[in-house]
Amino acid sequence: MVKLNGTTVENGSDVTWVPDSDENELTVKVTGDDGDTTYTVTLTSTYEPVANTLSALVIGAAPGLTLTPEFDPDVTSYTATTSNQSNKVTATPTSEDALIEIHVGETEIENESSASWAEGENTLTIAVTGDAGEKTYTVVVTRET
Repeated sequence: MVKLNGTTVENGSDVTWVPDSDENELTVKVTGDDGDTTYTVTLTSTYEPVANTLSALVIGAAPGLTLTPEFDPDVTSYTATTSNQSNKVTATPTSEDALIEIHVGETEIENESSASWAEGENTLTIAVTGDAGEKTYTVVVTRET
């Protein structure tokens, strides 16, 4: 007998894990030739969804530029001011498997590398992609003269 998540599956057929399920359980029960000896094996797989949020955002050397408002994973728009020509941008995703894309204007930069600022306002975007799609954080960084 073979069961996947409580449903009997025909012996010898393929079974498919449900990728977005919190838990998958595969149970295989084997009865020996004597009809009395049985072995039951249960395999359990858990799935943690990939979140499309940041757990932290730091611009510049720690503690970084002051973000207004203070960073909150649910808030997506911020402002900051700097007198530097560049600052390191570190975006920490909530899920380590999330994909992150960072741009200053149209220029893509790598996470944990420096962004260059022109005088005046610069738009920094951090797009985080997870199972629920993409979420974009925006920081308008003003470089003072």
